[in-house]
Amino acid sequence: MDQLPESITRQLLGSLVRELYPDELWRALGVVVQSLVTEVNGADSQLGMRVSAELAELSVKPLR
Repeated sequence: MDQLPESITRQLLGSLVRELYPDELWRALGVVVQSLVTEVNGADSQLGMRVSAELAELSVKPLR
């Protein structure tokens, strides 16, 4: 991560896991997925529109 531009690392700081509890892991995953969606949209907006919803579902904590 040290060699990435600050604009990238700043948005990924929230992905650092603070505690090994399920809610915290889901929170961190949500940050990573949102960053991925942002990158995909920046690279190919058509692809971003097609996959954003599916990617966002990856970080939704399942109901028990």
